[in-house]
This record gives sequence, C-alpha cells and structure tokens, in this order.
Amino acid sequence: HILEKEIPDKELWDYYKRLATRVKIRHILLRLPKDATKDQIEEKRDQIEDIYTQIQRGADFAALARKFSEEARTAERGGEWGYIRWGTGRFDEKFYQVAFSLKPGEVSKPFRTRVGWHLLKCEDIQPPSKEEFELRKGRLRAELARRRQVHLDSVFYALQGRVLKRYNARFNDEGFKLFVSRIRAIAEDTTVKAPQLRTISVANQFSRIRPQDRGVVLASWSGGKLTIGDVVDEINGMKEFKRPLLKSEGKLREWVGRTVGMRLMIREAYREGFGKDDVVDREVNYRAERMIAAKVLRNDVIDPSKPTEEDLRKTYESDPERFREPPKARVQEIFIKRDKKLAEKVARLARSGADFEKLARKYNQRSVTKSKNGWLGYISADMFGEVGKRALKMKPGEIAGPIPMGRGNFSIIRVVALKDSYVPPFEKARPHVRRYYIKHKREELRQAMLDRLKKKFPVVIYDENIALVCKKKGD
Repeated sequence: HILEKEIPDKELWDYYKRLATRVKIRHILLRLPKDATKDQIEEKRDQIEDIYTQIQRGADFAALARKFSEEARTAERGGEWGYIRWGTGRFDEKFYQVAFSLKPGEVSKPFRTRVGWHLLKCEDIQPPSKEEFELRKGRLRAELARRRQVHLDSVFYALQGRVLKRYNARFNDEGFKLFVSRIRAIAEDTTVKAPQLRTISVANQFSRIRPQDRGVVLASWSGGKLTIGDVVDEINGMKEFKRPLLKSEGKLREWVGRTVGMRLMIREAYREGFGKDDVVDREVNYRAERMIAAKVLRNDVIDPSKPTEEDLRKTYESDPERFREPPKARVQEIFIKRDKKLAEKVARLARSGADFEKLARKYNQRSVTKSKNGWLGYISADMFGEVGKRALKMKPGEIAGPIPMGRGNFSIIRVVALKDSYVPPFEKARPHVRRYYIKHKREELRQAMLDRLKKKFPVVIYDENIALVCKKKGD
C-alpha cells in the first residue's frame, strides 16, 4: 500500500521501460590511453570525425568498423554488439544515453567516454512487453523501492508508529532487563574455566533461559502479546545464519519493536481489506508454494544427500583416479589494465633481470593478488584463462608476456615451480570427494523425485509453443 502511493504505475512503467527495452547496435571505437594527452585526444577526434563524414556520405558502417574499430571483440563482426539493455555490461552512462536515444538506422555523432571516441549505429529496438510488466509489477515496485530506501523507510516508520499507537502497544522494561541478564549470564559465569565456553553465540544465547522466564511479557497490545518464550521459539526456528544475536538491551528492544510493529502492520492491512486484494493473494500463494517446494526439496533431496564417513570412503575407493590432481605451476603475475605500452615495458624489465617481486609490487593491478605481490599460487591449465594454459608449457624461471587477457588487459607471468599430476590420499582429497558425492547424490535424488512426480502428475511440454514464444521475444 505504501509502495503503491509512493511509486505509482506511471513511474513504475518508465522504470521498467528503461530496464526492459533492448537496442541492437553496431559500434566503432577509437581507444585512448589511460593518461591521454591533449594532442592524442584531438588526433583521435579528427579520425572519428573523418569516419563519421564517410558514413554520412553513404559508406558502410560495418565495413568501416572492420577497418578502423579498436574494439577487438566486435571489429571483425563489423562492430556488431547485438542487443543491449540499459545498465548491463561495462559501458559508461554516456554510452547508454546515446545508444537509447537513437532510432533504427540512425548513426550517432562522435562522442567520448573514458575509454575513447565512439560511433554507434542503431539497427533495431525491441520495446518492453505490457503483459510482462503486469506480471512483474510487484517485484519491480520492490526493486525500485530498494533504490529509494531512505525515503521509504521514513514513510514506513511513521506509519508503523501510528499503528503502534492505535493498538496501544506497550513494552515491559523489566522483561527486557531479565531477558538480557539471562543471555549475559553465559559470559559472566566464572565457574566455567574455558573462555570459548563463555562466548555468547546465536547457538547458545538462550541456554540460560529458565522455564518460568518463558511467560514473561516483553510487549503487549490490544488483543495480543509477545513473551520471552515467543521470541526464543521464533529465533530458534530461523536458519542459524539468519538468527540475530541479542546480547544487548538495545538490540533486543530493536528486534522486539520491529517484530511487534510488523505484526500490527499485517493486522492493520487485513483490517483495511488488503487480504482480499488479488495481487496480495497471488503473492501470498506464490510465496507459500515456494516455501512448500523448498521443504519438499530439503526433505527429499538436500538432507538425504548428506554423506557419512563411510559414503565418502566408498566413493573415493571406488575410483581414486577420479580425484587426480592435474599438473600445476606456481605462478607470479603482473596484471596490467588496458595499457599495452606499459605491459611491454614491464615485460622488458622483467626479462632484463629486474626483481620480479618488486615489479609486481609496483605495477600489478589484479585486485585479488595486489596485496600478495602478484602471487597466484599453484594453478592448473584451466585457471586464469590464457595464463594457466601458458604457464603449464613453461619451465621454472621462465618469464612470458605480455599475454592478451581480453578487454585490452595484459599479463606478464613468471613460473617458479612445476608440480606433476598425482592422486592425493583420501584425507587430502576429502573436500573434493565430498563435493563430488553431494553433487551426484543430489542429482540422483532430484531425478528420482521428478520421476515420481511425473508419474503422479503427467506433464506435457509443448516444444513448438516454447519455440514460438522465444522467437517472438528474439531470444
């Protein structure tokens, strides 16, 4: 109800139209180095304007893209990017603004972003579907709400405050103090010597709650109440990673206030007739079905697939070769983003005998290894793209690069050691064996469950109709 007032359908449609419209484009890019000089910028601008003039005089956009574009992924296809949606991919905001302002057949004027000068040609526009919009309205409204969370929070809490007042909600200070004292008793128990046993966690925080404590009221309102026992049962019923840790009175008050407020908001919604709303009814049914399906999946597939020690050993012993480790190389890397000249310079320095570790510390730009001076550790041929393939063909001490890594990036690598393929003993292979067992057991159980359901509820799949729908959507 709040969302419908704050985000009307017209605004929601504009938001959806921007997200769902697909534009098919061709692209010509003339790249600029990261720290381009004024002369370099003007030189590329003159070049892109000359290309634009040729297009205006009737030259073929695709042919010019093949000849001049410096976008490696699309140049050989005549600059064809295919369909794009607003905000997807790696483009600047300016790129989307230009692409989505064009009509089919129209070519943009030259424009510049952080990567260089561009020309775009719009080849087709696929508008959003009104039917799809109607089906997705609820989720779209929630998605847009997340983007406007601060404003909506203030509206929500103001409404919640009015609802708490309307139902005369009251909170029991003594009850909060008692509850928190029981939780803190774990940490304050001097009879327990081991420090780890005095640590309060989501698993043990309610272990000192006494049976007589459960009836103590924390909050009450017209027609209802919330007791310590209610809180304990509700939190213990959650998945462990979702349980709040309530070891301070402030956190406990916050959780209880939010819980009571939500219960009364639901009660108020039913009082105003929202329980009979078709959209609400459909969403409630959808969520209920998802919960039931998740429970069936857990009972029939997830829980039964948990392996015992005997299961793991049998899986390993049936075919140890299955868990063979591939050959690996210990590699140190210097990753350079979109600067071929710098990559070539660093490679020359490395080959001339410069300290590779110091070079990595200074030049490496891969975020996950920057703090490790470029160390990738032992990698196999299927890791880190071309780096893994190249490393396994090298000898210890060799340096290779710059290796093109896509998107204009480069890698210089040094191989320090090689490790032959081998079959690890069971204890070392255990994590791999466990993953293998669970994956295949779940697939086996899932298929058995589906076979049972198909026998009970015969399913007919109309491939021709599916193909027709996909064709209409252009997928």
